[in-house]
Amino acid sequence: MADFGEVLRNIGEFGLFQQINLFALCFPNIIQSFAVASLLFVEFDPERRCNTDWILSAGPNLTTEEQLNLTLPREEDGSFSRCQMFVPVDWDIDAIRENGLNETTRCLNGWVYGNMLYEATIVTDVSVDKLTLFLMLQTVFMAGMVLGFLIFGPLVFTVTTSYILVITATEWIGASKRSWGVGVAQLFGAIGQCVLAGLIYGVRKWRLAQLISTTGSVIFSFRFIPESARWLLNRGRTEEAKKLIIKAAAINKRPIPDSLLEEVLNHCSILGTSLQAHCL
Repeated sequence: MADFGEVLRNIGEFGLFQQINLFALCFPNIIQSFAVASLLFVEFDPERRCNTDWILSAGPNLTTEEQLNLTLPREEDGSFSRCQMFVPVDWDIDAIRENGLNETTRCLNGWVYGNMLYEATIVTDVSVDKLTLFLMLQTVFMAGMVLGFLIFGPLVFTVTTSYILVITATEWIGASKRSWGVGVAQLFGAIGQCVLAGLIYGVRKWRLAQLISTTGSVIFSFRFIPESARWLLNRGRTEEAKKLIIKAAAINKRPIPDSLLEEVLNHCSILGTSLQAHCL
């Protein structure tokens, strides 16, 4: 008894139709990499310290090392604090050197950054008081992905499979080429991460980089993606499945015999509730 696999063997297991379909479905994998990995760049925390130039009014000839030693407390490991400074005073430089400063406060005049790979990141644009909220973005994003998989995954399959990218990208491909198709689809995810790294390096501004990286998901349209013929057969929508199969055969320039097509369609229609086991 002929099944859908026999149809693919006749129209071509990986012809032009499947190649176009696979390439179109690989594009969202690039965009997905942007969404998942972009926060690793925009949350980059550069080397920083409090701006303590206030002391230069008392000692304009201080070296950078002297300025830091007089105005910044040290952490337990001996490094200068990144978020604390000594409270400014109206003393002359000799009094500051002799008595030292002990009372600390948060950075009052912003920060001085070193080793900046980007012009601005979330960390450089947000005060320390609110930084924790932004650092939770990755956690919230991942939680949303988990909930989306649990809720919308089963829901979408009851309506269509054209939005389930891995399935749609491979089920039109014949069994002998299917594992290769899956590998190519996932490869574009890695390509997306490489493209993202170049994008961030070139733009250097986190807001603009986020805008550019999300634009692709807005302009991309799933209307160009063909529905799953297997799913249509499973739902009893044989005429729609027939049109898609004929279209795929025409693009591949491998016309399918009418007898084979009718045999598969009739077979799937008769099976009814047992369709999935025999047609998929």
